[in-house]
Amino acid sequence: MEWSCYRPLSVLYWAWWSLRQGRLWVRRHVVEPLDPRRCAHCGHRFIPALSSSWYRCRACMYVQSQQQTVDDLPF
Repeated sequence: MEWSCYRPLSVLYWAWWSLRQGRLWVRRHVVEPLDPRRCAHCGHRFIPALSSSWYRCRACMYVQSQQQTVDDLPF
């Protein structure tokens, strides 16, 4: 038997496979970034899609950036 796109089971398998791939894509690119996570530094819950980091909240990133600028001062 050779594979044919006109056989009913082949069409059903192709439809199931494409829907499954679509669900995985939606889960990875739409749902996961909107899942609240905990900041690795302070434990605050934040949404990664609204932050530039996946493991730190905006407040911790701001504090870290301020500490780096203070450490870079020459005096």
